[in-house]
Amino acid sequence: KRELAAAGRGPELAEEGEPPETEAAASAAPQEDLTSREREVLRSFTRGSTYDEIADAMGISRHTVHTHIRNIYGKLHVNSRKQALRQALSRGYL
Repeated sequence: KRELAAAGRGPELAEEGEPPETEAAASAAPQEDLTSREREVLRSFTRGSTYDEIADAMGISRHTVHTHIRNIYGKLHVNSRKQALRQALSRGYL
């Protein structure tokens, strides 16, 4: 059993007495910090600003805003504006 778990093939105990990794344990993994620009985009984004509004306010292209949002979603492990807001609040970014 331990060999299967160590190889990632089953939910059995990896080490005696250690529970298998859960979703909660996985989310406790080290977090990547957002850059100052990503935080600035995130603040505007969670206020409901559009990509164009953010781009105009920051003096960057819409494409760059999209790239920042994609990076933010990846670092926060989210897929939507609502999830990003929730994670940003819980991590103290807002």
